[in-house]
Amino acid sequence: MGQGILRQETYRFEVSSIAKEATSLEYVRDFVEDTLGQVWAINNAYLLKIGRNKTEIFATSGNSEIDGFIQRVFTDFQKHLWVGTNKGLYHLDPLNQRFTHHQIKLNDQIVPSNTVAGLGPYLYVGTKKGEIIRYHPKTKRATLLKTGFEQSFISMLNRTSTGEVFVTNNTHLYQIVDSNRIIRICKLPEGTMPLQAESIDKNYVYLTTLDGSILKVNLITKQLNKIRNSNNEITRGPTLKKISWNGNNYLAQATVNGLNWLNPKNDEQIFWKNNPYQKGSNIIGPIYDVFQDKSNRIWISNGENCLTVMPIANNTTPYFLHEAN
Repeated sequence: MGQGILRQETYRFEVSSIAKEATSLEYVRDFVEDTLGQVWAINNAYLLKIGRNKTEIFATSGNSEIDGFIQRVFTDFQKHLWVGTNKGLYHLDPLNQRFTHHQIKLNDQIVPSNTVAGLGPYLYVGTKKGEIIRYHPKTKRATLLKTGFEQSFISMLNRTSTGEVFVTNNTHLYQIVDSNRIIRICKLPEGTMPLQAESIDKNYVYLTTLDGSILKVNLITKQLNKIRNSNNEITRGPTLKKISWNGNNYLAQATVNGLNWLNPKNDEQIFWKNNPYQKGSNIIGPIYDVFQDKSNRIWISNGENCLTVMPIANNTTPYFLHEAN
């Protein structure tokens, strides 16, 4: 079976051009949507506000409001925007669109935020030492949690689309289930380094890994299966996002030449590449990230553009058109 190609009658493309000064650095990644429905992303120097027709530079690393090197962007349980740098965390007030600086301190020592995720009113921070710090932004109080597992480098601390927060270190997958409790889910295959977690429902969690494979974990039976990329495509970063299309859920993984779609019902993978006969598709070269907003627009980070894709026909799927090899 050949690789999937876009059907021209099924899709409408729109392009949000990125400011040229932002494209001269590194790829756009880490799409999130805040409580106002604004879509954001980052690269190594800028916080970008993604508009339908134009993408603006909202803040720059090291400027008056954001000190340090921009490393991540995420939202808390209220969908307020947070930006993480090597100098601390910055919360964006949705009303006045101004940042407040937060430095997490424990015993008067600043805690570097290696990985961060929000659950309830707290932020959870993973350190290089393998510690988990619970931080309450309102009171600015930090608490070292007693995890009960061996301390080793935390490679991932991530909240999924269904609201669960998962943690991995060198050996195991864990889940933060409430403000004080972390449970062990399963042992990871030796040498595996998970980068991102995503879930369709509360029964399974999917983990991207450094080697491009996906780990599928049954949260009820604790069984783990390794899903390899069947299209032999080189993946780009940790991207694995839930995408809904005409009532069906998929997991989309960014690769060098397109998007790899995983159907969670049967783990079937079909590759979505640029169709040279598709007018206006403009998917050229690597895709770095993919994201779906509450309006069901699918945002694709691709070089100097952020593309949005909307289905314009019912009862279609995002692939399922094939050519012979």
